Amino acid sequence: MSPNQFDGVELEEAPEGARPKCPYCKESLAKLWIKKKGLGVLEQKQIIMCPYCESLLGYGVFGQR
Repeated sequence: MSPNQFDGVELEEAPEGARPKCPYCKESLAKLWIKKKGLGVLEQKQIIMCPYCESLLGYGVFGQR
């Protein structure tokens, strides 16, 4: 399978100027809020939030385990 396909769905580069919308408030997202916890050397936790409605859009844990 090509790296640009995902189980029958073709992926392509977004057009210049295209911005995602918040799935909750539907605002166009020119920026996102990120909150971090931890030093980042061993482990850092991050949440990604909509700056308009403050909804949680993503969560990740980065670092060594």
